[in-house]
Amino acid sequence: MEPLAVLAQSLAPALEEVSSDQLDQSIISGHPFVVRGCSIVRAAQERLSPEALKQLLRTTPISIEHKHRWESRRTTLSAKEYLDNLDRTDFYWRQADLRSLGISDLKLPSPANFRPDTMFFDSLWVGPNGTVQTFHQDNHDAVVVNRNLFCQVHGSKYVAIASPADSEYFRAYPLKNGTDRHSSVSPFDPATALSCPSFAHSILHSGDLLYVPPRYWHYLQSLSISVSVSRWWFSSRLVELLYASAMGGEMAEPTFLGELVWDNDVRELGGVEVLDQYIERLSGVQKYAIYARLVRLYGEGIFKHGRQGKS
Repeated sequence: MEPLAVLAQSLAPALEEVSSDQLDQSIISGHPFVVRGCSIVRAAQERLSPEALKQLLRTTPISIEHKHRWESRRTTLSAKEYLDNLDRTDFYWRQADLRSLGISDLKLPSPANFRPDTMFFDSLWVGPNGTVQTFHQDNHDAVVVNRNLFCQVHGSKYVAIASPADSEYFRAYPLKNGTDRHSSVSPFDPATALSCPSFAHSILHSGDLLYVPPRYWHYLQSLSISVSVSRWWFSSRLVELLYASAMGGEMAEPTFLGELVWDNDVRELGGVEVLDQYIERLSGVQKYAIYARLVRLYGEGIFKHGRQGKS
């Protein structure tokens, strides 16, 4: 079934324009929403057009995967070769870190009330008509919680979204065995709307902004050649640091914060034991990088402070 045949409702509220303060209030509400024709998203269009990206990156190799998430096919091309063939490729350039592409000064929508040193994780998504991101939840667990401001920069996308309260339905149909954050459920199956009271859907057009709250299931399908940017931020400073270390992302040189801030940040995370559990998941190189970063931020006391009684 074509997406246009099932568009009976829109995500709400839909606003013509939004200030950072209004964005904060809408985010605090905990519900998904769409901002139509967001001026900050429109302002990014010139720099993130396929032609502008091709001029910037030229022969830079990029890793791409099949435009259907359930197809396990990957390859590498130069950015120019990929972008020259966007109207006939079957591949998707997904979650490319903007900073690593040399785009670190792009202004994107942000909430008003956030720490001055908040790390935003800005990713580029480029693909042809028919690209599908099946129903999924963004990275999270009991402690790690990210928020997602999704900017539709060029082209159009169909989006469907549902509350984590309806997770049982999505997890009953995993995309692959052993996964619980990716589902094969179709938004075009009438059973989905019947089984998910929170189910809603809409079409994002060029310049629109979508907010995906923590743990919400969402599905996206390109209705044309599409360029999008997702802006993630996490629930605490330590979570940001851990995520950046795990992803190998670039980080600005830290400003020394000291042991009093360490106390607060560890407490916000849930305790030093929780931090240790996350660090244990990292590779040896990643562990070295995160410990070096923590020492520069908080001082040598991190190795003893909060660990009294630990052997």
